[in-house]
Amino acid sequence: MQLLSLLEDESAVTVRLAVLSLKLCMSSLSHSHHSSLAIKLLLAVMQLKQNSYWLVKVSMMSINFISVSASLWTVKSVPAGLFDILNKHLIRL
Repeated sequence: MQLLSLLEDESAVTVRLAVLSLKLCMSSLSHSHHSSLAIKLLLAVMQLKQNSYWLVKVSMMSINFISVSASLWTVKSVPAGLFDILNKHLIRL
């Protein structure tokens, strides 16, 4: 949950570094028994599109959202409608 709080930090530099670190672990996290945390983190990253610091947005684009959401298809605890939400946010990015 520490990473989630970093994504919500006031410092744009902290947020950017949190996004970059998430890029490194998201695939493994989404395939683990912590996949529900991966979902929360992915949704938190989607909210960052409103961040005014352009490097945060550039960092967001380095995450392969398509591959992460595809790996979440195998998770049995994915909330109903999550993929609709992800698709809606992907189109807006």
